Amino acid sequence: MTESPYKIYLADGMLLTKPRLGITEDILTGVTEDELMPWKLCFMKSENHHTVFLDMLGDDICAVEHNDYSSVSVNLVSPSGISEFTDSKCLIKGRGNATWEFDGYSPKKKPYEIRFEKKHGIGGLSPRKKWVLLANAYEGTGILNKMVLDTAKEMGMKYVTDSEWADVYADGNYLGNYL
Repeated sequence: MTESPYKIYLADGMLLTKPRLGITEDILTGVTEDELMPWKLCFMKSENHHTVFLDMLGDDICAVEHNDYSSVSVNLVSPSGISEFTDSKCLIKGRGNATWEFDGYSPKKKPYEIRFEKKHGIGGLSPRKKWVLLANAYEGTGILNKMVLDTAKEMGMKYVTDSEWADVYADGNYLGNYL
Protein backbone atom coordinates (compact mmCIF):
# COMPACT_ATOMS: atom_id res chain seq x y z
CA MET A 1 0.00 0.00 0.00
CA THR A 2 1.39 3.40 -1.01
CA GLU A 3 1.50 6.04 1.71
CA SER A 4 -0.59 9.09 0.90
CA PRO A 5 1.42 12.28 0.31
CA TYR A 6 -1.21 14.16 2.33
CA LYS A 7 -0.60 14.82 5.98
CA ILE A 8 -3.21 15.97 8.47
CA TYR A 9 -2.21 18.63 11.01
CA LEU A 10 -4.23 19.94 13.91
CA ALA A 11 -4.87 23.67 13.88
CA ASP A 12 -2.00 24.11 16.39
CA GLY A 13 0.44 22.59 13.86
CA MET A 14 0.82 19.15 15.46
CA LEU A 15 0.60 16.12 13.14
CA LEU A 16 -2.64 14.16 13.71
CA THR A 17 -1.48 10.61 14.46
CA LYS A 18 -4.28 9.26 16.67
CA PRO A 19 -7.70 10.54 15.58
CA ARG A 20 -10.34 10.63 18.30
CA LEU A 21 -13.64 9.13 17.22
CA GLY A 22 -16.64 11.43 17.47
CA ILE A 23 -14.57 14.57 18.04
CA THR A 24 -14.62 17.27 15.37
CA GLU A 25 -11.09 18.56 14.87
CA ASP A 26 -10.04 21.80 13.18
CA ILE A 27 -7.31 20.55 10.87
CA LEU A 28 -4.94 21.68 8.15
CA THR A 29 -4.12 19.31 5.30
CA GLY A 30 -2.01 19.39 2.14
CA VAL A 31 1.00 17.87 0.38
CA THR A 32 3.43 20.59 1.46
CA GLU A 33 3.35 23.13 4.28
CA ASP A 34 2.79 25.89 1.68
CA GLU A 35 -0.40 24.17 0.46
CA LEU A 36 -2.12 23.56 3.82
CA MET A 37 -5.86 24.18 3.74
CA PRO A 38 -8.23 24.38 6.75
CA TRP A 39 -10.92 21.71 7.18
CA LYS A 40 -13.11 20.25 9.88
CA LEU A 41 -12.74 16.51 10.33
CA CYS A 42 -14.66 14.01 12.45
CA PHE A 43 -13.97 10.26 12.46
CA MET A 44 -17.05 8.07 12.97
CA LYS A 45 -16.95 4.29 12.70
CA SER A 46 -18.44 1.37 14.55
CA GLU A 47 -16.59 -1.88 14.14
CA ASN A 48 -18.49 -4.73 12.44
CA HIS A 49 -21.62 -2.68 11.69
CA HIS A 50 -23.18 -1.75 8.39
CA THR A 51 -23.37 1.91 7.40
CA VAL A 52 -26.48 3.44 5.87
CA PHE A 53 -26.05 6.53 3.70
CA LEU A 54 -29.20 8.55 3.04
CA ASP A 55 -29.30 11.19 0.31
CA MET A 56 -32.37 13.32 0.95
CA LEU A 57 -32.87 14.28 -2.74
CA GLY A 58 -33.70 17.92 -2.15
CA ASP A 59 -34.72 18.07 1.52
CA ASP A 60 -32.72 18.06 4.72
CA ILE A 61 -33.24 15.17 7.16
CA CYS A 62 -34.70 17.72 9.61
CA ALA A 63 -37.50 18.41 7.09
CA VAL A 64 -38.74 14.80 7.21
CA GLU A 65 -42.29 14.73 8.56
CA HIS A 66 -43.85 12.19 10.91
CA ASN A 67 -46.76 11.30 8.60
CA ASP A 68 -45.64 12.39 5.12
CA TYR A 69 -43.10 10.60 2.97
CA SER A 70 -40.08 12.37 1.45
CA SER A 71 -37.87 11.03 -1.35
CA VAL A 72 -34.56 9.47 -0.35
CA SER A 73 -31.76 7.48 -1.93
CA VAL A 74 -30.37 4.66 0.25
CA ASN A 75 -26.91 3.08 0.08
CA LEU A 76 -25.99 0.26 2.47
CA VAL A 77 -22.27 -0.40 2.94
CA SER A 78 -20.99 -3.59 4.57
CA PRO A 79 -18.60 -3.53 7.55
CA SER A 80 -15.78 -4.27 5.08
CA GLY A 81 -16.62 -1.15 3.04
CA ILE A 82 -18.37 -2.79 0.07
CA SER A 83 -21.65 -1.31 -1.17
CA GLU A 84 -24.24 -4.07 -0.70
CA PHE A 85 -27.37 -2.23 -1.78
CA THR A 86 -28.35 1.01 -3.49
CA ASP A 87 -31.85 2.26 -4.33
CA SER A 88 -32.58 5.83 -5.41
CA LYS A 89 -36.38 5.49 -5.44
CA CYS A 90 -37.14 5.16 -1.73
CA LEU A 91 -39.40 7.05 0.61
CA ILE A 92 -38.71 8.08 4.23
CA LYS A 93 -40.94 9.37 7.02
CA GLY A 94 -40.87 9.70 10.77
CA ARG A 95 -41.67 6.63 12.84
CA GLY A 96 -43.24 6.12 16.24
CA ASN A 97 -45.35 8.45 18.31
CA ALA A 98 -43.71 9.03 21.68
CA THR A 99 -40.28 8.28 20.19
CA TRP A 100 -40.84 10.78 17.36
CA GLU A 101 -41.71 13.53 19.86
CA PHE A 102 -38.89 12.61 22.28
CA ASP A 103 -36.75 15.72 22.86
CA GLY A 104 -33.66 13.91 24.14
CA TYR A 105 -32.36 13.37 20.59
CA SER A 106 -30.08 15.64 18.69
CA PRO A 107 -32.24 17.58 16.20
CA LYS A 108 -31.35 15.10 13.46
CA LYS A 109 -31.43 11.74 15.28
CA LYS A 110 -35.02 10.63 15.08
CA PRO A 111 -36.58 7.24 14.31
CA TYR A 112 -37.43 6.71 10.62
CA GLU A 113 -39.32 4.33 8.37
CA ILE A 114 -37.94 3.70 4.88
CA ARG A 115 -40.22 2.28 2.19
CA PHE A 116 -38.91 0.52 -0.92
CA GLU A 117 -40.82 -0.14 -4.16
CA LYS A 118 -40.31 -3.89 -3.70
CA LYS A 119 -39.05 -6.20 -0.95
CA HIS A 120 -35.32 -6.23 -0.28
CA GLY A 121 -33.29 -8.39 2.08
CA ILE A 122 -30.48 -6.04 3.02
CA GLY A 123 -27.70 -6.43 5.55
CA GLY A 124 -28.44 -10.14 5.94
CA LEU A 125 -31.99 -9.46 7.16
CA SER A 126 -35.25 -10.96 5.82
CA PRO A 127 -36.75 -9.29 2.73
CA ARG A 128 -39.17 -6.48 3.57
CA LYS A 129 -40.74 -3.53 1.79
CA LYS A 130 -40.55 -1.31 4.89
CA TRP A 131 -37.43 -0.86 7.03
CA VAL A 132 -37.15 0.94 10.34
CA LEU A 133 -34.20 2.92 11.66
CA LEU A 134 -34.78 2.76 15.42
CA ALA A 135 -32.98 5.48 17.38
CA ASN A 136 -33.36 3.79 20.83
CA ALA A 137 -34.79 6.92 22.47
CA TYR A 138 -35.59 5.73 25.97
CA GLU A 139 -32.72 3.32 26.44
CA GLY A 140 -29.37 4.92 27.19
CA THR A 141 -27.09 1.96 26.45
CA GLY A 142 -28.63 1.26 23.05
CA ILE A 143 -28.44 -2.51 23.56
CA LEU A 144 -31.68 -3.41 25.33
CA ASN A 145 -33.94 -3.59 22.25
CA LYS A 146 -31.38 -5.67 20.34
CA MET A 147 -30.85 -7.98 23.32
CA VAL A 148 -34.58 -8.60 23.78
CA LEU A 149 -35.15 -9.25 20.06
CA ASP A 150 -32.20 -11.64 19.86
CA THR A 151 -33.28 -13.48 23.03
CA ALA A 152 -36.86 -13.84 21.77
CA LYS A 153 -35.57 -15.24 18.47
CA GLU A 154 -33.30 -17.73 20.31
CA MET A 155 -36.31 -18.84 22.38
CA GLY A 156 -38.21 -19.63 19.18
CA MET A 157 -40.87 -16.96 19.61
CA LYS A 158 -42.93 -16.27 16.48
CA TYR A 159 -43.07 -12.91 14.66
CA VAL A 160 -39.82 -11.57 16.12
CA THR A 161 -38.31 -8.76 14.08
CA ASP A 162 -34.79 -9.18 12.66
CA SER A 163 -32.41 -6.43 13.72
CA GLU A 164 -28.86 -5.23 13.21
CA TRP A 165 -27.00 -2.10 14.26
CA ALA A 166 -25.96 0.42 11.64
CA ASP A 167 -24.24 3.78 11.56
CA VAL A 168 -26.48 6.23 9.71
CA TYR A 169 -25.43 9.28 7.69
CA ALA A 170 -27.81 11.74 5.99
CA ASP A 171 -26.34 13.97 3.30
CA GLY A 172 -22.87 13.28 4.69
CA ASN A 173 -23.76 14.14 8.31
CA TYR A 174 -23.45 11.45 10.96
CA LEU A 175 -26.79 10.89 12.71
CA GLY A 176 -25.63 8.16 15.07
CA ASN A 177 -25.91 4.44 15.65
CA TYR A 178 -29.34 2.97 14.97
CA LEU A 179 -30.96 -0.45 15.31
